[in-house]
Amino acid sequence: MVNLKLDADVIADVETTGGGGNKRVWDAGVYDVIVEMATVEESKGGATSVNVTLKNSDKESKLFPLRDTFWITSGTAKGANPYYVDKAGKKHPLPGYTVANRMCIAMTGNPLNEVIPTGEKKTINAYSWEAKKEVPTEKFVLTDLIGKPVKIALVTNLENKRAKNVASGVYEATAETIEKNEVRYFANIVTGLSVGEMAAGTTDPTFMAEWASKNTTMQQTVDGVTTTVPRVNDKTTFKGTAPAASGTETAKTSIFS
Repeated sequence: MVNLKLDADVIADVETTGGGGNKRVWDAGVYDVIVEMATVEESKGGATSVNVTLKNSDKESKLFPLRDTFWITSGTAKGANPYYVDKAGKKHPLPGYTVANRMCIAMTGNPLNEVIPTGEKKTINAYSWEAKKEVPTEKFVLTDLIGKPVKIALVTNLENKRAKNVASGVYEATAETIEKNEVRYFANIVTGLSVGEMAAGTTDPTFMAEWASKNTTMQQTVDGVTTTVPRVNDKTTFKGTAPAASGTETAKTSIFS
């Protein structure tokens, strides 16, 4: 099993509020969800991820289940560590590690490195790039989380799509864009307390509402008319000509044999 225990000198990330028909992309906001599935997987490069499928708790919701991936270790070439080292030589948890850890604490009271060992191998329906459909596949499932509720703070990002460059064989950003959701924070479904509030010992759950007030809408002006619309963060990095594309992203394999 990979090492998921952070060293004492790793600087933890802290919470900050910062400044129609069925929908596959959710609007930025705070939602009550059910964890439909949570698996631990490994990329071909040796990076470990926690992959989650979340369903809106509102039975009347027309939102499709939300899927997100939290990269909790770097690849083998970078040491397969749950942290990175900044230019000053200080260690910080990988962003994905921080989010996955928050999820585990909000739902179980236990950190990520204690929740993962309680998981087990199960055969579930998972998408196969070869078969182009879901097929029965053995995965390492975080059983302590399955079917349980949690509160999430969610953003929507505009990102570049990626395609395989036929000349180099490397996946590159293209000029085509896509909106994707990203889970930032988790809170206990019963108390409403975020993980930061739980750690601080407060009993007044204000973080999620304060975060939502600053991060879920933005002003948009079209033809001189300004309206309030759901916030979409522009995280595109490439606006040129798309590379010649071929193939799809590499499927991940289980970290546990």
